[in-house]
Amino acid sequence: MIKKSYKGPALPSDKIVLYQIADGLDYIHWNKLIHRDIKPENILISMAGKMKLSDFGLSKQISTRGTCSMSGIKGTLLWMAPELLSSNNGVNNKATPKCDVFPCGCVFFVFLTRDNSGIHPFGDLSDHLQVQVNIREGKPVNIQSKLITKFNSQTLHLYESTVNFPELKADHFAVPVILKMIDRDPLKRISAKEVKNSLSYNNSTEGKISSNLIKGKACTTKL
Repeated sequence: MIKKSYKGPALPSDKIVLYQIADGLDYIHWNKLIHRDIKPENILISMAGKMKLSDFGLSKQISTRGTCSMSGIKGTLLWMAPELLSSNNGVNNKATPKCDVFPCGCVFFVFLTRDNSGIHPFGDLSDHLQVQVNIREGKPVNIQSKLITKFNSQTLHLYESTVNFPELKADHFAVPVILKMIDRDPLKRISAKEVKNSLSYNNSTEGKISSNLIKGKACTTKL
């Protein structure tokens, strides 16, 4: 995750950073592959300040049905789609490209909250088990507002109040996209192509999606 002390190449705007990540993921899926380990450590920054997806050690070819069989849990639990975490509990599910979109949405949120040390949408990264529980239950606690009960000392009554989490404002351009990316239901979750289209921008490099994959030693640091 990019730290406040980051002194690498200058980065483009947040929207372009997210677009480039989605661009590379869409290219992987277009080539009938699932990455299966999308996380901040596997997104690198090139010497030119461009996002590069890396570490394809767990990637797997998908069938004509758009799925691949699972032989045990592969990937990193904190960055795993809920349907795969359910597989860890004995439920037999096949992986699909949507399994990459979910952690990509989590990575987007962490990147956008980097000024606050990078926050996982499903909880405190120091509490791994609770993050996994929140993922399985579809509770992005660091994005959604919640109702809390308060006590009015003057009227001596309890009342409910809505608390909005300040990590990312609700009107931020990326919030609607991220919420669709981390939908608990993979059938409702948007695809990498839809993410890319939502973040599309006019740029001379747009369309050169294959360049967003790691090649050689062109990268300098991790996201």
